[in-house]
Amino acid sequence: MEELALLQSVDMHSIKAAEKLRSQNSVCSAIQVSIGTGRHNPNEEYFSQSALAKFAVPTADTRKLINAAGQALRRIYRKGPHYAKAGVMLLDISQANTMQGHLFQERNSEKAITLMNTVDQLNRLYGRRAVFFASEGCDQQWAMKRQRMTQAYTTRWEDLPVVR
Repeated sequence: MEELALLQSVDMHSIKAAEKLRSQNSVCSAIQVSIGTGRHNPNEEYFSQSALAKFAVPTADTRKLINAAGQALRRIYRKGPHYAKAGVMLLDISQANTMQGHLFQERNSEKAITLMNTVDQLNRLYGRRAVFFASEGCDQQWAMKRQRMTQAYTTRWEDLPVVR
């Protein structure tokens, strides 16, 4: 994966993680980004790296998570290796309504919370990625290929065999 594809992948993972946080009414205090090459390529040395970004105020705001993840990725990205994996991990997760306040730190604004809830609501109503962040990319060529995926006969109508 090249740098742009890695960034899109990390952003997509950050967005999904933020959606899950909000669905649980949770916030996180840090995000860890990790990238790595494939372990099984005999022509290339294995390389793996991760970086942590902390938030002054715990958040579930997708925009803040994407920004922090992008900065962390830029710190660890090295030109050259063929990256096969990228991921994010949210750390220090707590309930949004039990956050400890600080005197001089700004809280998550009501406008930001309303915006994120509206985006989630639209995506639930009109389907995944009905509203999405541009940093995710429109054409995700880095996404997992599914040409040889086993059929899911028990969970997808399209995969049921047809008898004629």
